[in-house]
Amino acid sequence: APSGGNWRYEVKYDGYRGLLKIAATGEVSLISRNSQPLENTFPEISEFAKSMIETLKEHLPITIDGEIVSLT
Repeated sequence: APSGGNWRYEVKYDGYRGLLKIAATGEVSLISRNSQPLENTFPEISEFAKSMIETLKEHLPITIDGEIVSLT
């Protein structure tokens, strides 16, 4: 591995690439990078998104793209 003060490192968290979409109608979807549904794999994410619809309503529709990881 490179060494020295000019190098920076970032931890690589390996998980699932996920796209969380909340439509203007309030419909929530969580899909993988291959367009496979992830709602059953990560129901807590979908449920949290549903609980935030009222708070986010003036910003809908919204899409959040990220890596889903679990730190234990």
